[in-house]
Amino acid sequence: MEEMGDWNPNVKEIKVLQKIGKNTMITHELAAAAAGNLVGPRDFVSVRCAKRRGSTCVLAGVATHFGEMPEQKGVIR
Repeated sequence: MEEMGDWNPNVKEIKVLQKIGKNTMITHELAAAAAGNLVGPRDFVSVRCAKRRGSTCVLAGVATHFGEMPEQKGVIR
């Protein structure tokens, strides 16, 4: 999860805010401005879960609120 910025050029930064068990975590992703600044910088706070079943990897995520990561000035959430 933390390596998402290595393969996704839109992700400027990603942090794990809290681990919840072995396969689940709360993350904060910061996306850089895009389309020549027509789309401003955005951030996302998500609960994410990843599980492997044989050769299959299942990923699921949903937006959430996390008091320790308030909205930031100049960034669209």
